[in-house]
Amino acid sequence: MVQEKPDDGNCSPQAGSTGFDITVTRIFRDLASGAEIKREDFQTRYAAEPVIRCVPPAAPPRSRRRAADPSPARAILPCGGPGDRPSRYRTCTLGR
Repeated sequence: MVQEKPDDGNCSPQAGSTGFDITVTRIFRDLASGAEIKREDFQTRYAAEPVIRCVPPAAPPRSRRRAADPSPARAILPCGGPGDRPSRYRTCTLGR
C-alpha cells in the first residue's frame, strides 16, 4: 500500500515493509540441573508498514465568492403596507 502525504516540512518518506508472523518460544529450565521444565509458545503478527510518499501540498482552493459586504443588504422593495409599489428611488433594508 502507498500513502501520499503532503510535504509540509514534517513528512518523512519511508520504503514500507511487509508484515510477518513469528512464534516466540520461552523455555523454562531448572537452574541446578539445566533440565527443561516446560515451554511456552507465543504467536505474534507484525503488521505491514505502508510506503509513504511525500508530495507537494495542494494549492488552497480559490474562492468564487466575493468578500462579505459588512453593510446590510439593500434592495428595492415595497416599504409600506399592502399595495405599496416598489420604487427605483427608494430602498429598504432586508431583514429589519
